[in-house]
Amino acid sequence: MNSKTKKLKNNDKNSDVSTDESNIQKFFAGKTVFLTGSTGFLGQCIVEKLLRGCPDLNKLYMLVRPKRGMSVSERLKKFFNLEIFDLLREN
Repeated sequence: MNSKTKKLKNNDKNSDVSTDESNIQKFFAGKTVFLTGSTGFLGQCIVEKLLRGCPDLNKLYMLVRPKRGMSVSERLKKFFNLEIFDLLREN
């Protein structure tokens, strides 16, 4: 874990996060999302944000294909072990 992540976690401002639903949370509540390109940089950010920030999301489907000699299941395992998902794994 890098220092930016530690600073973010220990930031007192984050402890006062509003419990009101944002417009994004309201929009995605009960929705099903199909995402292509999810293993790319922006896809990783979107997947993490949806999983962390939209607890009422119904389902998230990701289109992932085998690549560079790795099967889909191997790619997904590697994908969800990325540092960006550390906060999700802690909770």
